This record gives sequence, structure tokens and C-alpha cells, in this order.
Amino acid sequence: MVLYSGLARSLLENYDLEIQRVTSPGGNLVHSLKRTSGGKFEFEAPRSGIDNFCFRNPLASPVTVAFYLHFGHIPDENDVARNEHFNSIRGKIAELRESLESVIAEQKYLKACDARHLYTSESTRKRVILYSLVKYFFLAASSVLQLCTFAVCSARQLLTTESNL
Repeated sequence: MVLYSGLARSLLENYDLEIQRVTSPGGNLVHSLKRTSGGKFEFEAPRSGIDNFCFRNPLASPVTVAFYLHFGHIPDENDVARNEHFNSIRGKIAELRESLESVIAEQKYLKACDARHLYTSESTRKRVILYSLVKYFFLAASSVLQLCTFAVCSARQLLTTESNL
């Protein structure tokens, strides 16, 4: 069984179009409608084949018709899916679930590694800052010590020079 649904409408607004009839492949009248400027109709085809759609424009002016056919299938009790039809799908779903869990576990591991590396980086940065401050302190202290030593040496030399005079 095939379900046809169609939409026939006039694209020029002030004109009406008549859908005279829809006939089945055997010539039987399936659907009939008069005087419409748009609409939708559905019917169930009694058998497969070519259906005829007949339109008539009662006015002499040109009319454009847009027509859409949707072919569907109405399932019967023999077409209903059974559990054995889903076994391969369930297998694929299980494989996808395993893959997804693996990806999630890898993502958690990478986040933990990132947190560990961030902690290591922060502690290293703090130590580098501390070592740099200690280094600058000792550099300043050695500079002050050198200045003091230079001052003491200069004062001795000045005293020695004055005592020789």
C-alpha cells in the first residue's frame, strides 16, 4: 500500500484552480475536489501504478501550479520489526557505548594530567621566584659588602698615606 498526499495551489493569488479528479491505475476515481486556490489532500492508493491528476483552470489567465507528492508506506502487522531485527543494532550500540566510555575515561585522565602539570608548574614558578629573590638578596648583600670593603680599604690607604707624609 502506498499513501500519496499532494498539495496543489495557485501561485498567482487571485485565480482559482479546480482539481477535477485523481484516478487510480485502473481508472477508478480516487479523489475529487472542486474550486480551490490551495489545499491538501491524502488518499490511500488501492494498488501500485501510475495515478492520474487532472487540473482545470476555469479562467483564461495563466496559473502556475506547485504540486508535491509524498510517497509513504503504511506498515501492516508483517512489517513490524521484531527483536531479532535489533540484535545487530544493539551490538553496534554496545560498541559505541564502550568507545564512548573509553573516550570519557581518556578525557578524565587527560584532565587529571593537566591538573597535575598545572600544580607542578605553579610550584616550580613559586620556587623560581623564591630562588630569584634569594639570589638578588645575596647579590645586593655582596655588593654592599664589596662597597664596605672598598671603603675600609680606601680609608686604610688614606690613613697610611697621611701617616707617611
